[in-house]
Amino acid sequence: MHGPDGLPARELTLGHDIQALVTDRDGRIWTAYGDEGVYGDHPASQTGLHGMDAAGRTVWSPGRGELPGHPLEGLAAATEGRAVWLAWYPDTKGSFLTRVDPSGGPSSSLPLPVREPVGFAVGGDRAVFLDHRSGLLWAERVGDGWKELRRAPLGLPGELDRQRAYGRNGVLWFRSGNGWYRVAA
Repeated sequence: MHGPDGLPARELTLGHDIQALVTDRDGRIWTAYGDEGVYGDHPASQTGLHGMDAAGRTVWSPGRGELPGHPLEGLAAATEGRAVWLAWYPDTKGSFLTRVDPSGGPSSSLPLPVREPVGFAVGGDRAVFLDHRSGLLWAERVGDGWKELRRAPLGLPGELDRQRAYGRNGVLWFRSGNGWYRVAA
């Protein structure tokens, strides 16, 4: 880890097979792991989803029965204010978006409107999801799910960089070809 001055401050082991990683505005690190991490030997990875502070101390990991399944593969991550959202799919059907309130509130999970988003952003009850096959999908949170508002194909020059899509406070940033793109939820 690097400090505010850009110099190395400390080293941390974050786990194995990290598929999605995001930091929040308080410097906490949130990760969603792949199956090799979940079934591996690092304790942070085994829960599938994990939050830690800058010193490497666990601030959140899902308790037994807290999620609608056991995470098998992390997909993407985003922040909204102090909350963090982690997209993942379990060893059963479906894929989910879990919201974690780091101030101690309960986590909540909703089914995802796309199976495997490359990235997403959430702002209030609105969200935008980036699917590498079908493009962008805007949705509104309604009860325990999402109502699709509209879809748009990407139609951008170059290939979508599936490793560089980030959601912050309702804005999705992603890279395609030689450019970065910004889309609001």
